[in-house]
Order: sequence, then structure tokens, then C-alpha cells
Amino acid sequence: MAISHGPAMSAVEGPFAEQTWDFTTPALRWLLDHWLEKRGDRDCPRWRDIDLPSMYKYAPNIVVKDAVDGGRDFRVRFWGTAVTEWLRIDATGKLLSEYFPANGRERILESHRQALTGD
Repeated sequence: MAISHGPAMSAVEGPFAEQTWDFTTPALRWLLDHWLEKRGDRDCPRWRDIDLPSMYKYAPNIVVKDAVDGGRDFRVRFWGTAVTEWLRIDATGKLLSEYFPANGRERILESHRQALTGD
């Protein structure tokens, strides 16, 4: 799922998401293939199944979040340096509800819940 929004978190009007499996960018295609291989027949791969050394060159652009209380909120486990530069915030260790602007928070939480449930 690709998610995009304005250039700065303070300017967010709300997240815009479009679900697609049609990745043409080689890096995104590699990450999707890695994800699908590691998840097997589960909805998501386990964190321990992710091969971090193999994705070192992609790490600056990756965000990994853990669902809290079944998706009530999401805590950032890993926040890449390129994401920090793009959004001008390092959310490592924070809950989404702590760093995402109120005017788009419910929409982004809902998109995360949809990703969690596969809807």
C-alpha cells in the first residue's frame, strides 16, 4: 500500500492511500517480493523473519510499526533516516497518535487498521 501526503507533517490534510501490487520501481518490487516470501501463508511476516542485512540499502526509506491493542494505535519500531529528512520528524518509539497531526489522525489509523486486517 502506498501512502502519500504533503511535504511536512504540519501541513497534512489527511492521508491518501491507494492499494496496489503493481510496483514498477525495482526497490519497491524487491521489498514486496521479500515481504511476500517471508510472510508465507500468514497475513504478515514475523519481525524475526525479516532479513534486515539484505535490505540495508533500502532501510533509510522504511518504516516498521507494531500494532498496539489489536490496532487501536501503532508504535514505530523502525523509522528510516530518509523518512526523517522527508517528514522532518523522527518518530522512532512513538505511537502514531503521538506524532501524527490530529486533522488526519483517524484516517491514517484507519488505513493502518485496513493494512493490518487485509481489507
